[in-house]
Amino acid sequence: MILCFLEISCISGDMLLEGDGMEKSPFYLILGLGRTGMSTARFLVSRNIPFYVWDDNLAQRENAQAEKFSLKNPLDSNFPWEKITGIIVSPGIPHDHPAPHPVLQAAKMWEQEHQTPLEIMSDLELYIRMYPMHRYIAVTGTNGKSTTTALLGHLLTCANIPTAIGANFGIPVFDLPELNAEGIYVFEVSSYQLETTPSLSPLVGVLLNITPDHLERHGGWEGYKAAKEKIFVSHHKMPPIAIIGIDTEATEQINEKLKKQKRQKILTVSMKEEEGDIYKKGQELWIKEAKGSRFIFNLKDLLTLKGVHNAQNVAVAFAALKSIGVEEETIIAGLKTFPGLVHRQEVVGNFSGITFINDSKGTNVDATGKALEIYNDIYWILGGLPKEDNLLDLQMYFPKIRRVFLIGASQTAFSEKLQGHVWYEKCNTLETATLEAFKWAQKDLKENPSWAPHILLSPACASWDQFKSFEERGEKFKEYVQRLKTDAQ
Repeated sequence: MILCFLEISCISGDMLLEGDGMEKSPFYLILGLGRTGMSTARFLVSRNIPFYVWDDNLAQRENAQAEKFSLKNPLDSNFPWEKITGIIVSPGIPHDHPAPHPVLQAAKMWEQEHQTPLEIMSDLELYIRMYPMHRYIAVTGTNGKSTTTALLGHLLTCANIPTAIGANFGIPVFDLPELNAEGIYVFEVSSYQLETTPSLSPLVGVLLNITPDHLERHGGWEGYKAAKEKIFVSHHKMPPIAIIGIDTEATEQINEKLKKQKRQKILTVSMKEEEGDIYKKGQELWIKEAKGSRFIFNLKDLLTLKGVHNAQNVAVAFAALKSIGVEEETIIAGLKTFPGLVHRQEVVGNFSGITFINDSKGTNVDATGKALEIYNDIYWILGGLPKEDNLLDLQMYFPKIRRVFLIGASQTAFSEKLQGHVWYEKCNTLETATLEAFKWAQKDLKENPSWAPHILLSPACASWDQFKSFEERGEKFKEYVQRLKTDAQ
Protein backbone atom coordinates (compact mmCIF):
# COMPACT_ATOMS: atom_id res chain seq x y z
CA MET A 1 0.00 0.00 0.00
CA ILE A 2 1.57 3.31 -1.13
CA LEU A 3 0.26 6.59 0.17
CA CYS A 4 0.18 10.09 -1.31
CA PHE A 5 -0.06 13.38 0.54
CA LEU A 6 0.10 17.12 0.01
CA GLU A 7 0.66 19.59 2.80
CA ILE A 8 -0.18 23.27 2.31
CA SER A 9 1.58 25.74 4.57
CA CYS A 10 -1.11 28.39 4.95
CA ILE A 11 -4.17 27.87 7.17
CA SER A 12 -7.67 29.27 6.79
CA GLY A 13 -11.26 28.16 7.25
CA ASP A 14 -13.45 27.53 10.28
CA MET A 15 -11.72 27.16 13.62
CA LEU A 16 -12.35 24.11 15.80
CA LEU A 17 -12.14 23.83 19.59
CA GLU A 18 -9.57 21.49 21.08
CA GLY A 19 -10.11 19.68 24.35
CA ASP A 20 -8.50 22.49 26.35
CA GLY A 21 -10.71 25.12 24.74
CA MET A 22 -7.96 26.34 22.41
CA GLU A 23 -8.93 27.01 18.82
CA LYS A 24 -7.60 24.53 16.28
CA SER A 25 -7.38 25.28 12.57
CA PRO A 26 -8.85 22.72 10.15
CA PHE A 27 -6.42 20.23 8.67
CA TYR A 28 -7.92 17.50 6.49
CA LEU A 29 -6.95 14.04 5.36
CA ILE A 30 -8.49 13.15 1.97
CA LEU A 31 -8.92 9.41 1.33
CA GLY A 32 -9.34 8.53 -2.33
CA LEU A 33 -8.04 10.45 -5.33
CA GLY A 34 -10.72 9.83 -7.89
CA ARG A 35 -12.69 12.73 -9.32
CA THR A 36 -14.17 13.85 -6.01
CA GLY A 37 -10.94 13.53 -4.05
CA MET A 38 -8.86 15.47 -6.57
CA SER A 39 -11.56 18.11 -6.91
CA THR A 40 -11.67 18.56 -3.14
CA ALA A 41 -7.88 18.78 -2.97
CA ARG A 42 -7.77 21.53 -5.58
CA PHE A 43 -10.48 23.44 -3.73
CA LEU A 44 -8.54 23.27 -0.45
CA VAL A 45 -5.43 24.51 -2.24
CA SER A 46 -7.41 27.49 -3.55
CA ARG A 47 -8.50 28.31 0.00
CA ASN A 48 -5.06 27.74 1.55
CA ILE A 49 -6.49 25.10 3.89
CA PRO A 50 -3.89 22.47 4.83
CA PHE A 51 -4.47 18.80 4.13
CA TYR A 52 -2.94 15.46 3.22
CA VAL A 53 -4.24 13.19 0.47
CA TRP A 54 -4.02 9.44 0.08
CA ASP A 55 -4.88 6.71 -2.41
CA ASP A 56 -3.81 3.05 -2.72
CA ASN A 57 -3.91 3.08 -6.51
CA LEU A 58 -0.65 3.66 -8.38
CA ALA A 59 -2.26 5.59 -11.24
CA GLN A 60 -4.05 7.89 -8.83
CA ARG A 61 -0.82 8.36 -6.91
CA GLU A 62 0.93 9.42 -10.12
CA ASN A 63 -1.86 11.92 -10.81
CA ALA A 64 -1.29 13.37 -7.35
CA GLN A 65 2.47 13.59 -7.93
CA ALA A 66 1.85 15.41 -11.21
CA GLU A 67 0.12 18.11 -9.18
CA LYS A 68 3.12 18.31 -6.81
CA PHE A 69 1.51 16.28 -4.05
CA SER A 70 4.08 14.87 -1.63
CA LEU A 71 4.13 11.30 -0.26
CA LYS A 72 3.59 10.35 3.37
CA ASN A 73 2.27 7.12 4.84
CA PRO A 74 -0.60 7.49 7.38
CA LEU A 75 -0.05 3.94 8.57
CA ASP A 76 3.50 4.79 9.69
CA SER A 77 3.94 5.12 13.43
CA ASN A 78 5.09 8.73 13.07
CA PHE A 79 2.10 9.94 11.02
CA PRO A 80 0.98 13.29 12.55
CA TRP A 81 -2.60 12.38 13.48
CA GLU A 82 -2.59 15.24 15.99
CA LYS A 83 -2.85 17.68 13.05
CA ILE A 84 -5.93 16.07 11.51
CA THR A 85 -9.36 17.56 12.30
CA GLY A 86 -11.42 15.74 9.66
CA ILE A 87 -11.18 12.88 7.16
CA ILE A 88 -12.84 13.43 3.79
CA VAL A 89 -13.64 10.03 2.26
CA SER A 90 -14.46 9.24 -1.33
CA PRO A 91 -17.83 7.44 -1.67
CA GLY A 92 -16.29 4.08 -2.51
CA ILE A 93 -14.22 3.80 0.68
CA PRO A 94 -15.88 1.79 3.49
CA HIS A 95 -15.75 3.47 6.88
CA ASP A 96 -17.84 0.97 8.82
CA HIS A 97 -19.19 -2.02 6.83
CA PRO A 98 -18.22 -4.60 5.72
CA ALA A 99 -14.95 -3.52 7.41
CA PRO A 100 -13.37 -0.10 7.89
CA HIS A 101 -10.54 0.86 5.57
CA PRO A 102 -7.16 0.27 7.30
CA VAL A 103 -6.43 3.99 7.54
CA LEU A 104 -9.81 4.62 9.13
CA GLN A 105 -9.09 1.81 11.57
CA ALA A 106 -5.80 3.51 12.42
CA ALA A 107 -7.60 6.84 12.82
CA LYS A 108 -10.13 5.29 15.18
CA MET A 109 -7.38 3.78 17.32
CA TRP A 110 -5.65 7.13 17.58
CA GLU A 111 -8.97 8.80 18.37
CA GLN A 112 -9.64 6.38 21.23
CA GLU A 113 -6.12 6.61 22.63
CA HIS A 114 -6.08 10.42 22.64
CA GLN A 115 -9.81 11.04 23.22
CA THR A 116 -9.80 13.46 20.29
CA PRO A 117 -12.59 13.23 17.69
CA LEU A 118 -11.69 12.75 14.02
CA GLU A 119 -14.79 13.43 11.95
CA ILE A 120 -15.40 11.36 8.82
CA MET A 121 -17.19 13.38 6.14
CA SER A 122 -17.98 13.51 2.43
CA ASP A 123 -16.86 16.18 0.00
CA LEU A 124 -20.51 17.26 -0.09
CA GLU A 125 -20.44 17.84 3.67
CA LEU A 126 -17.42 20.12 3.33
CA TYR A 127 -19.09 21.93 0.42
CA ILE A 128 -22.24 22.62 2.45
CA ARG A 129 -20.15 24.00 5.32
CA MET A 130 -18.17 26.22 2.96
CA TYR A 131 -21.30 27.46 1.13
CA PRO A 132 -24.10 27.48 3.73
CA MET A 133 -26.26 29.91 1.75
CA HIS A 134 -26.47 27.81 -1.41
CA ARG A 135 -29.93 26.45 -2.21
CA TYR A 136 -30.27 22.92 -3.55
CA ILE A 137 -32.60 20.03 -4.26
CA ALA A 138 -31.24 16.65 -3.07
CA VAL A 139 -32.27 13.45 -4.86
CA THR A 140 -31.80 9.87 -3.67
CA GLY A 141 -33.27 6.42 -4.19
CA THR A 142 -32.07 3.00 -5.25
CA ASN A 143 -32.99 3.59 -8.90
CA GLY A 144 -33.92 6.56 -11.05
CA LYS A 145 -31.95 9.21 -9.17
CA SER A 146 -29.60 10.10 -12.04
CA THR A 147 -32.45 10.51 -14.54
CA THR A 148 -34.42 12.54 -12.01
CA THR A 149 -31.41 14.73 -11.21
CA ALA A 150 -30.77 15.43 -14.89
CA LEU A 151 -34.48 16.04 -15.48
CA LEU A 152 -34.71 18.53 -12.60
CA GLY A 153 -31.69 20.40 -13.94
CA HIS A 154 -33.29 20.56 -17.39
CA LEU A 155 -36.62 21.79 -16.00
CA LEU A 156 -35.00 24.47 -13.85
CA THR A 157 -33.16 25.72 -16.95
CA CYS A 158 -36.46 25.78 -18.85
CA ALA A 159 -37.90 27.88 -16.01
CA ASN A 160 -34.99 30.36 -16.38
CA ILE A 161 -33.68 29.48 -12.93
CA PRO A 162 -29.86 29.28 -12.84
CA THR A 163 -28.86 25.71 -12.03
CA ALA A 164 -26.07 23.16 -12.01
CA ILE A 165 -26.22 19.43 -11.27
CA GLY A 166 -23.62 17.23 -9.66
CA ALA A 167 -22.40 15.43 -6.50
CA ASN A 168 -22.85 11.66 -7.02
CA PHE A 169 -23.96 12.35 -10.60
CA GLY A 170 -21.45 13.69 -13.09
CA ILE A 171 -19.57 16.69 -11.74
CA PRO A 172 -17.99 16.82 -8.25
CA VAL A 173 -19.54 19.59 -6.16
CA PHE A 174 -16.35 21.66 -5.96
CA ASP A 175 -16.18 21.78 -9.77
CA LEU A 176 -19.69 23.21 -10.12
CA PRO A 177 -20.06 26.84 -11.23
CA GLU A 178 -20.96 29.54 -8.75
CA LEU A 179 -24.65 30.49 -9.14
CA ASN A 180 -26.27 33.77 -8.19
CA ALA A 181 -28.68 34.13 -5.27
CA GLU A 182 -31.60 32.95 -7.43
CA GLY A 183 -29.84 29.74 -8.44
CA ILE A 184 -30.76 26.23 -7.31
CA TYR A 185 -28.33 23.30 -7.47
CA VAL A 186 -29.50 19.72 -7.93
CA PHE A 187 -27.46 17.10 -6.08
CA GLU A 188 -27.75 13.37 -6.61
CA VAL A 189 -26.86 11.90 -3.21
CA SER A 190 -25.91 8.26 -2.72
CA SER A 191 -26.49 6.23 0.43
CA TYR A 192 -22.75 6.44 1.09
CA GLN A 193 -22.83 10.25 0.97
CA LEU A 194 -25.93 10.46 3.14
CA GLU A 195 -24.07 8.65 5.91
CA THR A 196 -21.26 11.20 5.85
CA THR A 197 -23.14 14.45 5.17
CA PRO A 198 -24.80 15.40 8.48
CA SER A 199 -25.25 19.06 7.49
CA LEU A 200 -27.45 18.23 4.48
CA SER A 201 -30.36 20.70 4.50
CA PRO A 202 -31.97 20.79 1.05
CA LEU A 203 -34.74 23.07 -0.11
CA VAL A 204 -36.46 19.92 -1.37
CA GLY A 205 -35.55 16.31 -0.58
CA VAL A 206 -36.57 13.65 -3.10
CA LEU A 207 -36.75 9.94 -2.24
CA LEU A 208 -37.75 7.82 -5.23
CA ASN A 209 -37.70 4.23 -3.96
CA ILE A 210 -35.77 1.80 -1.78
CA THR A 211 -34.96 -1.73 -2.88
CA PRO A 212 -32.01 -3.92 -1.80
CA ASP A 213 -28.66 -2.52 -2.98
CA HIS A 214 -25.23 -1.92 -1.40
CA LEU A 215 -26.38 -3.89 1.65
CA GLU A 216 -22.85 -5.00 2.53
CA ARG A 217 -21.79 -1.36 2.87
CA HIS A 218 -24.57 -0.56 5.34
CA GLY A 219 -24.54 -3.65 7.50
CA GLY A 220 -27.76 -4.97 5.98
CA TRP A 221 -31.22 -3.87 4.94
CA GLU A 222 -32.05 -1.76 8.00
CA GLY A 223 -28.80 0.19 7.73
CA TYR A 224 -29.44 0.89 4.03
CA LYS A 225 -32.98 2.15 4.71
CA ALA A 226 -31.73 4.35 7.56
CA ALA A 227 -29.12 5.90 5.27
CA LYS A 228 -31.72 6.79 2.63
CA GLU A 229 -34.03 8.32 5.23
CA LYS A 230 -31.35 10.89 6.07
CA ILE A 231 -32.39 12.81 2.93
CA PHE A 232 -35.18 14.34 5.06
CA VAL A 233 -33.17 14.98 8.22
CA SER A 234 -32.26 18.62 8.73
CA HIS A 235 -30.76 20.42 11.68
CA HIS A 236 -32.28 23.69 10.47
CA LYS A 237 -35.52 25.06 11.84
CA MET A 238 -37.12 24.65 8.40
CA PRO A 239 -36.92 20.99 7.27
CA PRO A 240 -36.95 20.23 3.53
CA ILE A 241 -40.08 19.76 1.49
CA ALA A 242 -40.34 15.96 1.18
CA ILE A 243 -41.17 14.36 -2.17
CA ILE A 244 -41.62 10.62 -1.64
CA GLY A 245 -42.32 7.81 -4.09
CA ILE A 246 -44.47 5.50 -1.97
CA ASP A 247 -44.56 2.41 -4.17
CA THR A 248 -41.94 0.52 -2.17
CA GLU A 249 -42.66 -0.71 1.34
CA ALA A 250 -39.64 1.05 2.84
CA THR A 251 -40.52 4.47 1.40
CA GLU A 252 -44.15 4.12 2.48
CA GLN A 253 -42.93 3.46 6.03
CA ILE A 254 -40.77 6.59 5.90
CA ASN A 255 -43.75 8.57 4.61
CA GLU A 256 -45.93 7.42 7.53
CA LYS A 257 -43.16 8.29 9.98
CA LEU A 258 -42.77 11.81 8.58
CA LYS A 259 -46.52 12.40 8.60
CA LYS A 260 -46.65 11.57 12.32
CA GLN A 261 -43.85 14.03 13.03
CA LYS A 262 -45.77 16.87 11.32
CA ARG A 263 -42.59 18.88 10.75
CA GLN A 264 -42.56 19.35 6.98
CA LYS A 265 -44.60 19.57 3.83
CA ILE A 266 -44.92 16.17 2.14
CA LEU A 267 -45.95 15.34 -1.43
CA THR A 268 -46.33 11.65 -2.28
CA VAL A 269 -46.03 10.10 -5.73
CA SER A 270 -47.40 6.74 -6.85
CA MET A 271 -47.70 4.79 -10.07
CA LYS A 272 -50.89 3.27 -8.66
CA GLU A 273 -54.15 5.05 -9.33
CA GLU A 274 -55.38 7.32 -6.52
CA GLU A 275 -52.58 6.26 -4.13
CA GLY A 276 -50.38 9.37 -4.12
CA ASP A 277 -50.84 13.13 -4.14
CA ILE A 278 -49.59 12.84 -7.72
CA TYR A 279 -50.35 9.53 -9.40
CA LYS A 280 -50.40 7.64 -12.69
CA LYS A 281 -53.76 6.75 -14.19
CA GLY A 282 -53.35 4.72 -17.37
CA GLN A 283 -50.97 6.80 -19.47
CA GLU A 284 -51.87 10.03 -17.69
CA LEU A 285 -50.55 11.94 -14.70
CA TRP A 286 -53.09 13.24 -12.19
CA ILE A 287 -52.92 15.37 -9.05
CA LYS A 288 -55.14 15.39 -5.96
CA GLU A 289 -56.43 18.80 -4.89
CA ALA A 290 -58.96 20.10 -2.39
CA LYS A 291 -61.73 20.05 -5.01
CA GLY A 292 -60.82 16.57 -6.24
CA SER A 293 -58.39 14.94 -8.66
CA ARG A 294 -57.26 16.84 -11.75
CA PHE A 295 -55.60 15.69 -15.00
CA ILE A 296 -52.11 17.12 -15.54
CA PHE A 297 -50.81 15.73 -18.85
CA ASN A 298 -50.46 12.65 -21.03
CA LEU A 299 -47.29 10.62 -20.48
CA LYS A 300 -47.40 9.41 -24.10
CA ASP A 301 -46.23 12.89 -25.13
CA LEU A 302 -42.81 12.29 -23.50
CA LEU A 303 -40.71 10.58 -26.16
CA THR A 304 -37.53 10.13 -24.10
CA LEU A 305 -39.17 9.06 -20.84
CA LYS A 306 -40.84 5.75 -21.57
CA GLY A 307 -41.87 3.10 -19.04
CA VAL A 308 -43.40 3.10 -15.57
CA HIS A 309 -40.06 3.87 -13.91
CA ASN A 310 -39.67 7.02 -16.00
CA ALA A 311 -43.26 7.98 -15.23
CA GLN A 312 -42.23 8.00 -11.57
CA ASN A 313 -39.17 10.13 -12.36
CA VAL A 314 -41.43 12.57 -14.22
CA ALA A 315 -43.94 12.68 -11.38
CA VAL A 316 -41.40 13.40 -8.64
CA ALA A 317 -39.70 16.07 -10.78
CA PHE A 318 -43.09 17.67 -11.41
CA ALA A 319 -43.90 17.56 -7.68
CA ALA A 320 -40.53 19.01 -6.67
CA LEU A 321 -40.73 22.01 -8.98
CA LYS A 322 -44.41 22.65 -8.31
CA SER A 323 -43.62 22.66 -4.59
CA ILE A 324 -41.23 25.61 -5.05
CA GLY A 325 -43.61 27.60 -7.24
CA VAL A 326 -42.66 26.78 -10.84
CA GLU A 327 -45.68 27.08 -13.15
CA GLU A 328 -47.19 23.81 -14.40
CA GLU A 329 -47.13 24.95 -18.03
CA THR A 330 -43.38 25.59 -17.78
CA ILE A 331 -42.75 22.17 -16.24
CA ILE A 332 -44.79 20.33 -18.88
CA ALA A 333 -43.10 22.18 -21.74
CA GLY A 334 -39.70 21.26 -20.28
CA LEU A 335 -40.62 17.59 -19.91
CA LYS A 336 -41.36 17.40 -23.63
CA THR A 337 -37.87 18.66 -24.54
CA PHE A 338 -35.82 16.49 -22.16
CA PRO A 339 -33.15 14.75 -24.29
CA GLY A 340 -32.75 11.69 -22.04
CA LEU A 341 -29.83 10.43 -19.99
CA VAL A 342 -26.57 9.06 -21.33
CA HIS A 343 -26.04 5.35 -20.46
CA ARG A 344 -29.68 4.94 -19.40
CA GLN A 345 -31.78 3.27 -22.11
CA GLU A 346 -29.82 5.32 -24.63
CA VAL A 347 -30.42 4.31 -28.25
CA VAL A 348 -26.94 4.28 -29.76
CA GLY A 349 -27.55 2.58 -33.10
CA ASN A 350 -30.24 1.41 -35.49
CA PHE A 351 -29.10 -0.44 -38.58
CA SER A 352 -29.58 -3.79 -40.33
CA GLY A 353 -33.04 -3.88 -38.76
CA ILE A 354 -31.52 -4.01 -35.26
CA THR A 355 -31.68 -1.41 -32.46
CA PHE A 356 -28.76 -1.06 -30.02
CA ILE A 357 -29.51 0.25 -26.51
CA ASN A 358 -26.91 1.35 -23.99
CA ASP A 359 -28.24 0.83 -20.48
CA SER A 360 -24.85 0.53 -18.80
CA LYS A 361 -26.21 2.41 -15.81
CA GLY A 362 -28.38 -0.62 -15.09
CA THR A 363 -26.03 -1.79 -12.34
CA ASN A 364 -28.49 -3.85 -10.33
CA VAL A 365 -31.32 -6.26 -11.03
CA ASP A 366 -34.08 -3.77 -10.26
CA ALA A 367 -32.67 -1.15 -12.66
CA THR A 368 -32.23 -3.72 -15.43
CA GLY A 369 -35.82 -4.85 -14.95
CA LYS A 370 -36.94 -1.34 -15.91
CA ALA A 371 -35.21 -1.75 -19.28
CA LEU A 372 -36.41 -5.30 -19.91
CA GLU A 373 -39.96 -4.10 -19.26
CA ILE A 374 -39.87 -1.71 -22.23
CA TYR A 375 -38.41 -3.76 -25.08
CA ASN A 376 -39.20 -6.98 -26.97
CA ASP A 377 -37.05 -9.40 -28.98
CA ILE A 378 -34.17 -8.73 -26.62
CA TYR A 379 -30.55 -9.83 -27.15
CA TRP A 380 -29.37 -9.17 -23.63
CA ILE A 381 -25.74 -8.44 -22.71
CA LEU A 382 -25.57 -9.30 -19.02
CA GLY A 383 -22.91 -9.49 -16.33
CA GLY A 384 -20.10 -7.86 -14.46
CA LEU A 385 -19.54 -7.61 -10.72
CA PRO A 386 -22.84 -8.73 -9.11
CA LYS A 387 -24.29 -6.82 -6.17
CA GLU A 388 -26.87 -9.37 -5.05
CA ASP A 389 -28.07 -12.91 -5.73
CA ASN A 390 -31.49 -12.16 -7.18
CA LEU A 391 -31.15 -12.50 -10.95
CA LEU A 392 -34.21 -14.73 -11.15
CA ASP A 393 -36.35 -11.82 -9.95
CA LEU A 394 -36.28 -10.93 -13.66
CA GLN A 395 -37.82 -14.25 -14.68
CA MET A 396 -41.09 -12.57 -15.67
CA TYR A 397 -39.24 -10.91 -18.57
CA PHE A 398 -37.57 -14.08 -19.88
CA PRO A 399 -40.28 -14.69 -22.55
CA LYS A 400 -39.21 -11.38 -24.16
CA ILE A 401 -35.55 -12.42 -24.32
CA ARG A 402 -34.29 -14.18 -27.45
CA ARG A 403 -30.71 -14.77 -26.31
CA VAL A 404 -28.35 -13.78 -23.46
CA PHE A 405 -24.65 -12.95 -23.84
CA LEU A 406 -22.75 -13.20 -20.55
CA ILE A 407 -19.71 -11.10 -19.63
CA GLY A 408 -17.49 -10.46 -16.65
CA ALA A 409 -16.97 -12.00 -13.23
CA SER A 410 -20.59 -13.11 -12.89
CA GLN A 411 -20.88 -15.15 -16.08
CA THR A 412 -20.42 -18.58 -14.47
CA ALA A 413 -22.84 -17.89 -11.63
CA PHE A 414 -25.36 -16.31 -13.99
CA SER A 415 -25.13 -19.19 -16.46
CA GLU A 416 -26.16 -21.55 -13.67
CA LYS A 417 -29.13 -19.31 -12.88
CA LEU A 418 -30.22 -19.11 -16.53
CA GLN A 419 -29.81 -22.82 -17.27
CA GLY A 420 -33.10 -24.19 -18.58
CA HIS A 421 -34.73 -20.75 -18.77
CA VAL A 422 -33.16 -18.94 -21.74
CA TRP A 423 -30.50 -19.49 -24.42
CA TYR A 424 -27.16 -18.05 -23.34
CA GLU A 425 -23.53 -17.82 -24.44
CA LYS A 426 -20.49 -17.08 -22.28
CA CYS A 427 -18.59 -14.29 -24.01
CA ASN A 428 -16.35 -12.99 -21.20
CA THR A 429 -15.74 -9.56 -22.78
CA LEU A 430 -18.16 -6.84 -23.81
CA GLU A 431 -16.56 -6.62 -27.25
CA THR A 432 -17.15 -10.31 -27.94
CA ALA A 433 -20.69 -10.14 -26.55
CA THR A 434 -21.59 -7.19 -28.78
CA LEU A 435 -20.25 -8.95 -31.88
CA GLU A 436 -21.98 -12.25 -31.02
CA ALA A 437 -25.28 -10.52 -30.25
CA PHE A 438 -25.18 -8.78 -33.63
CA LYS A 439 -24.39 -12.01 -35.50
CA TRP A 440 -27.22 -13.91 -33.84
CA ALA A 441 -29.70 -11.04 -34.23
CA GLN A 442 -28.94 -10.89 -37.97
CA LYS A 443 -29.32 -14.66 -38.33
CA ASP A 444 -32.59 -14.77 -36.35
CA LEU A 445 -34.03 -11.81 -38.24
CA LYS A 446 -33.57 -13.59 -41.56
CA GLU A 447 -35.52 -16.55 -40.22
CA ASN A 448 -38.11 -14.41 -38.40
CA PRO A 449 -38.70 -11.21 -40.44
CA SER A 450 -41.44 -10.01 -38.09
CA TRP A 451 -39.01 -9.69 -35.18
CA ALA A 452 -37.60 -6.30 -34.16
CA PRO A 453 -34.31 -7.22 -32.42
CA HIS A 454 -33.02 -5.02 -29.59
CA ILE A 455 -29.41 -5.58 -28.51
CA LEU A 456 -29.55 -4.38 -24.94
CA LEU A 457 -26.54 -3.75 -22.73
CA SER A 458 -28.12 -3.75 -19.28
CA PRO A 459 -25.64 -5.67 -17.12
CA ALA A 460 -27.49 -5.78 -13.77
CA CYS A 461 -23.99 -5.57 -12.26
CA ALA A 462 -21.31 -3.10 -11.31
CA SER A 463 -18.56 -2.54 -13.89
CA TRP A 464 -15.42 -2.65 -11.75
CA ASP A 465 -14.33 -6.16 -12.74
CA GLN A 466 -13.52 -4.99 -16.29
CA PHE A 467 -14.00 -1.20 -16.40
CA LYS A 468 -13.30 1.90 -14.32
CA SER A 469 -16.98 2.84 -14.26
CA PHE A 470 -20.35 2.18 -15.85
CA GLU A 471 -19.66 5.26 -18.00
CA GLU A 472 -16.53 3.67 -19.49
CA ARG A 473 -18.46 0.43 -20.07
CA GLY A 474 -21.20 2.33 -21.90
CA GLU A 475 -18.73 4.28 -24.02
CA LYS A 476 -16.97 1.08 -25.02
CA PHE A 477 -20.30 -0.43 -26.06
CA LYS A 478 -21.02 2.60 -28.22
CA GLU A 479 -17.57 2.27 -29.77
CA TYR A 480 -18.19 -1.38 -30.65
CA VAL A 481 -21.63 -0.57 -32.09
CA GLN A 482 -20.16 2.18 -34.27
CA ARG A 483 -17.54 -0.28 -35.54
CA LEU A 484 -20.28 -2.77 -36.45
CA LYS A 485 -22.20 -0.04 -38.25
CA THR A 486 -19.14 0.96 -40.28
CA ASP A 487 -18.48 -2.67 -41.24
CA ALA A 488 -22.14 -3.19 -42.18
CA GLN A 489 -22.18 -0.27 -44.62
